[in-house]
Amino acid sequence: MSTRLYYLWALIERFGANVLSLVGNIVLAYLLVPGDFGLMAMVSLFTGMIVVLVDAGTGDALLQLGSPTRRDFNTVFYFNVAVASLLAAIYVAIGPAVARFFNAPELREVMPALGAATVLYGLNVTQQTRLRSRLQFRKLAIINLLAVAMAIAVAIAVAIAGGGYRALVALQVAHPASVLLLLLLTSKWELRWEFDVARFKQIWRFSANLLVSTIFNLLSQYIFPMILGWKYSATHAGYMGQAQKLLQTPLNSFEASLSITAFTLIAKEPTRERKVARVQQIFNTMTMVNSLACVAIIALARPIVEVLFPAKWLPVIPYLQLMALWGLVYPVCSHLMLIFKVFARTSVIRNVFVVEKTLIVVAALALWRHGVATIMLVSAGISLLSLCVYLLMARGVIGGAGARGLLSTYVRNLCVAAAAMAVGYGITFAVYIIMPAGYATSVAALLLGAVPFAVLLLRKRESLLSAL
Repeated sequence: MSTRLYYLWALIERFGANVLSLVGNIVLAYLLVPGDFGLMAMVSLFTGMIVVLVDAGTGDALLQLGSPTRRDFNTVFYFNVAVASLLAAIYVAIGPAVARFFNAPELREVMPALGAATVLYGLNVTQQTRLRSRLQFRKLAIINLLAVAMAIAVAIAVAIAGGGYRALVALQVAHPASVLLLLLLTSKWELRWEFDVARFKQIWRFSANLLVSTIFNLLSQYIFPMILGWKYSATHAGYMGQAQKLLQTPLNSFEASLSITAFTLIAKEPTRERKVARVQQIFNTMTMVNSLACVAIIALARPIVEVLFPAKWLPVIPYLQLMALWGLVYPVCSHLMLIFKVFARTSVIRNVFVVEKTLIVVAALALWRHGVATIMLVSAGISLLSLCVYLLMARGVIGGAGARGLLSTYVRNLCVAAAAMAVGYGITFAVYIIMPAGYATSVAALLLGAVPFAVLLLRKRESLLSAL
């Protein structure tokens, strides 16, 4: 299989899963109320911690080894299962306290369900890493797409039956359960009772730094819906949570599929020079697509929400625009992390991440009385400072000329995207003035406003694909 096909299948997996999730989310938005989504948004930090703490960066550590052995995978598997079991017990124990903190009795039954999801994820995460290490991206894509579809079907069935927020709880449990079932049916596990302590210490030295940085990233990402649920209402938290889901479809789909696949393939490059060249090519593609996606969402937020959701979700629009504005900066920091992961400098990621995300959390807690807009603008400024620090630190890895090249690439792609946004926003504004209010107007505004972004992507397709 060619390198491009690896990227294509990884993109199909991430983008397809996110699109399916978005479609399911839209269906559930018609069946449920914003407060139901708000309940799950309030505990989104705990949901995110399932992936972060159970994997603990060991997946990337295995991939960084280049050719991990069966013993390596089994060592990490038993670690993942042990952590998952411990975390599940903690979630069950703290359920009543979480419910009291948010003044939401429903969370008493949500937290144990998240505990069950944690154990299920712990049983399948290492096997997914094994498939990724063997470049079996096609199989992974099929498994994850089927799992998402199965989980959504379960959630919709519960919602139709009048389950309310329990439909979203069922979604959280059904997805890892479906992945585990499909992995058992389609993959050879090669499980043995073996745990290499010396090898685990080597893996942990790499993964520990990633774990710390990712925990702080989650705190900064989910602090906003938590504050909204705590200080305002579950409904406001639901609006923020919905905005985050909408933004994740274009951003996380491309960024996650490209960065994970790129890291796997670049780690196998034989020379340092080849690795640096590949990182620079990938960075150009990542920042161009990320910038275009964010400015498109800023310009088209109103017609996107009007077309996809019922009227009760219109307050999502400003949340979505603010999230997209911040998205122009913080994902770029993730793109730069690829440099430090490839060259095993994860301590840089840990140190910068801890400072950046701590500042964001402190700002959120200190400024909540001034509104979410103020908090998110301050957070974007903090992420911009973090971006500058990453570029300075990159000089020690890829040289001063290489770091300056990355900066110029980012600024150039940002300016091109901003020009497209101006045109797209102008078209959308004109459509709303000329045409009478209604669903057809929203559809027209969305389709016509998206034209400049589509044209720009087509014109840039060769340079974007050259990195793959």
